[in-house]
Amino acid sequence: KHIKHKTDNAEKIIHKSFDILRDDIHEYEHEHLSVAEHKIISEIKKDINDAEKVITKEIKDIESV
Repeated sequence: KHIKHKTDNAEKIIHKSFDILRDDIHEYEHEHLSVAEHKIISEIKKDINDAEKVITKEIKDIESV
């Protein structure tokens, strides 16, 4: 039960942290950027989403132990 509480808190912090990163990236999307810069931002957004999924899965794995 204690581990579940800790992992729930960690998961909330992780999601909030990734949301902050997404907000920062979103701000840059509205700048006048080159095609290459837009491509980089798209890759960064994908990487942020992928990283969040991997970390969230690891937390779920810890909870199931």
